[in-house]
Amino acid sequence: MKKNLYQTILNLNKFNKEFNKNKFRLISYNNVFKDKSLFLYHFTTHEYFLNDPYRNILINYLKKAESLYPGGSFTLSKKIVNKILKIEELKFKIENKSYENLKKYLNQNYEKENVINFLNILNFSGPDAVINCNITKNKDFKVIKNKNPCFEISLHESFLSTYFKNQVSLTKNYLTCIYDGYVERESELYSLIEKSKNNNNAPVLLVCRGISDYAVNHLKQVLLKNSIVLMPYVCKFSNDDPFIFEDLCKVLKIRPFNIESGDNIYKKISENADFKKIKLFTNKIEILEDLNLKFMQEINDQIKTSPNDSDLKKYLFKRKNRCYPNIVDILIPDTDIHLLSIYKSMIKSYNCIAKEGFLINKDKLFSYYEYNKITKLCRSLENSIKNIGYVVKLKE
Repeated sequence: MKKNLYQTILNLNKFNKEFNKNKFRLISYNNVFKDKSLFLYHFTTHEYFLNDPYRNILINYLKKAESLYPGGSFTLSKKIVNKILKIEELKFKIENKSYENLKKYLNQNYEKENVINFLNILNFSGPDAVINCNITKNKDFKVIKNKNPCFEISLHESFLSTYFKNQVSLTKNYLTCIYDGYVERESELYSLIEKSKNNNNAPVLLVCRGISDYAVNHLKQVLLKNSIVLMPYVCKFSNDDPFIFEDLCKVLKIRPFNIESGDNIYKKISENADFKKIKLFTNKIEILEDLNLKFMQEINDQIKTSPNDSDLKKYLFKRKNRCYPNIVDILIPDTDIHLLSIYKSMIKSYNCIAKEGFLINKDKLFSYYEYNKITKLCRSLENSIKNIGYVVKLKE
């Protein structure tokens, strides 16, 4: 074995033991950070490895490991030491996925109070939930559930400064029109504008495939003259998401106007419009109406009958999450910023465990996903460090 490599591995083994005994801590924002995911940080700053010839390659692999699983860098470090020094690995058995085992695993790796809170959040979230973590300036730790359908459709750029100059979102009852076509002239929208005027100048939401510059310029003049708010959102056709327009119509329970079907644009475009409670952002539309349960059942039935791991099934889940989301936001006060990495770590661990389950050794649980991924990465690291060549620069 190369002398330099042997010394690096000995230092790494010593460092692993010290880290396992919680000898390294990070203090910031008056909080003490000491979870496994900080292994990489302590490795890069420790004197053992500042001038180590294998420093760069180890950092690259430890970064990969940490991106795969929380604390994966520490697991990889222990594995490569065992591999090079020929230390026998632990023997594992596959363990059942269960709520009790999840609780036990989390308690092995996180403080009890955080585990209790996280498990309560899981119970509150329910199945198929998307859990996000964010920092807030509020003083209270909050968990908020949002089940409102949300479509990533953007307001036409020419209207951004007009409607969103000083605000992030707008929530109103909009006279909503879905136009499955391209607006060439502002006159195509006159009946829609008249309907707004007849309803106390109600704000109008128009979703279309596109709108010409000519129509935009003349429409602004008409709207200003009549003191009417009309917000054109553009949803172009995309092969990657061919049903977004149809999904929006079904969720809103609005029949789209389509000139190709023989509809009279000057009449039907306003007849098909209806009032809907909607929250608008510059880049998305959030619907605050009652759910279309019939449509939700249609998507669920298609998911059940589609092949597993197929592109179709993935797309159906995308449509379901868009039309019938279950989004849970964990809002952490900025005074407790240290909790952000902890909750994100627990969320990622839970997702991996829910997918692949546990391994067990002497009553201690391990993530099956982490073991497989880090084992493959360890083999690659071993081959890399054993086959590093040296370039000798000779003096001329």
